[in-house]
Amino acid sequence: MADRTPLAISPAVELFVTGLSHRTAPTALRDRLVPDEGAGAELLLRALTQAGIGQALVLATCDRIEVVGADAASAAAAETALSQLARRGGLAPSALRPHAYLRTGPDALRHLFEVAASLDSVVIGEPEILGQLKAAHRLAVEAGCVGPELEGGLRRAYGAAKRVRTETALAEQSVSLVAVAIKLARQIHGDLAETGVLLIGLGELGGAIARALQVQGLRRLWLATTAPARGALLAHELGARALTIGELASALDHADIVLAAQSAAAPVLGAAELRAALARRRRRPMLLIDLGVPGDIAPEVDGLEDVFLYALDDLERISAGGRAGRAQAAAAARAILEEELQRLTREGAARDAAPALVALRRHFEQARAEILASAAGLDADAATRLLINRLLHEPSTALKALAADAAAHGPQERRRIERTLLKLFGIERRYGAAGPHEDAGEDKGSDAQS
Repeated sequence: MADRTPLAISPAVELFVTGLSHRTAPTALRDRLVPDEGAGAELLLRALTQAGIGQALVLATCDRIEVVGADAASAAAAETALSQLARRGGLAPSALRPHAYLRTGPDALRHLFEVAASLDSVVIGEPEILGQLKAAHRLAVEAGCVGPELEGGLRRAYGAAKRVRTETALAEQSVSLVAVAIKLARQIHGDLAETGVLLIGLGELGGAIARALQVQGLRRLWLATTAPARGALLAHELGARALTIGELASALDHADIVLAAQSAAAPVLGAAELRAALARRRRRPMLLIDLGVPGDIAPEVDGLEDVFLYALDDLERISAGGRAGRAQAAAAARAILEEELQRLTREGAARDAAPALVALRRHFEQARAEILASAAGLDADAATRLLINRLLHEPSTALKALAADAAAHGPQERRRIERTLLKLFGIERRYGAAGPHEDAGEDKGSDAQS
């Protein structure tokens, strides 16, 4: 069930998000902006604080680099955050704007929900993004960059993501893709203990398949990336040997399985280098799994002998449920997110109305206290009539003024206000649009005077 705690959003503060993702910017540009783990992210948070943004977190994955925050001037804060990202990469903000997104208010909250639920990932349903978001959240808390507005938005995003995981089959789709990759590896190479695997890029699905292969007995793993610092960290986590993209050719000699998860603007592997590697491998077969969006392996590679090439579309087609199942699960997930967002909107409207309701109650209580103080000796009937007249005096005067000032308030506006008044006190619901019938005991001698 989603988090039901109140979403602490001050009327003066709203959420914002800005950054670049796999949908908007090439990998090379995103890599320039992504901070190194730990210290690099802390430095970026410090820069955001010094720039006047009090609430922010930095979410940096292979799919995206973005700042999520909350500020009274949300649009201006988002622009400032984008400028800080540009400075991080040694670029002018104008270089990022064609590739960046900037969202505020409800649009920012919807984006945060979609990211947490893995609906905005390269591989929809992959489970890593939620953990990455929570890690970014913890780092921001430690840096003192999370206030009640940002905290409330994140908590609601986690609750919505939990509903998606438990009420839809979206997460199962990602697990199914990993299972297909393992099955293909076993069909082609049998015992995986003696195989060598080359992982290209930092894509989450590639890392998930590599980990699953290790569970199946894999002992030799190489990781080649265009981001050396982040690549070294992931290589340490996986127990892999870290390589640069320039070392791919030599690594192919030992790679029985290649997992391409770079999502580069152009293929990182072509037919020529694979043909040469096959010759050096003495035609030992290679399983190539292209997880890139767009593809990381040139299509003509599929024509080479002793090469078994599978793209992400192929895995989806083979997996249980396939693409149709993934689309159905994604649609169900989006419906859940919209339901959560609409509920938040209703709750926000109720919070906005609370001050007026408090003022109305205090006004009624004050009138009651005044009548009790001035109606000594009156019986209950007379006292309550006096109270009713006191409470109706101001509304009666206002309605008469509206009717008299026809130039400023036309008949449609007057009727709208009258209908609102009837709804506020439940008169229309209880008695219908005509109101209650005239009561014989009604005080006809009063014009609602106090």
